Amino acid sequence: MNCGFIDFVSVFLLGIGLAMDAFSVCVGYGVCFKNANVSSALRLAGTTAAFQMAMPLMGWLTGAVL
Repeated sequence: MNCGFIDFVSVFLLGIGLAMDAFSVCVGYGVCFKNANVSSALRLAGTTAAFQMAMPLMGWLTGAVL
């Protein structure tokens, strides 16, 4: 099997897992937060996206250093 294909599959599955995690967090907040407006929804989405982007990046950087 080609190593490039395995890397693509790993990245794809990681992306799906992170998307499901972000979706479940946002659904949980949406259920609990009664007075939601567009501003708070965008702030929550931005914060969640930033952390979901930072976690794999920190893992990659840590693996590259070690």
